Amino acid sequence: MAENLEREDCQQPLNRWGMLVVLSVHEHHWGIHLSLNETALEKLTSEATGISVSSIQRFKKEAREGSVSSPPTKRPRISPVVDSMDAFDIGCLRRTVASFYEEGEVPNLDKKN
Repeated sequence: MAENLEREDCQQPLNRWGMLVVLSVHEHHWGIHLSLNETALEKLTSEATGISVSSIQRFKKEAREGSVSSPPTKRPRISPVVDSMDAFDIGCLRRTVASFYEEGEVPNLDKKN
């Protein structure tokens, strides 16, 4: 079952609900395997969920402290326009279109050169 849930290729952080699911899996294993120590339970939970043991320990610590929270939401970033035209390019385009009109031709992409 652990093969289906491998998260090695996925680097996205778990949200609050994902952490709670991992904690519920840990509690489920604790209820079934009463004779196992905490380290063995963490390893078993890690194998079942595909989450590292250190992450499971961190989730448990956050749950004990009452600070299980989601990572901050990503804010949309306005990317700069790569092909933006500067004043020189605008001037060249303006002169090219003006030359078409001076010659009495309709400007289009076929006649740009």
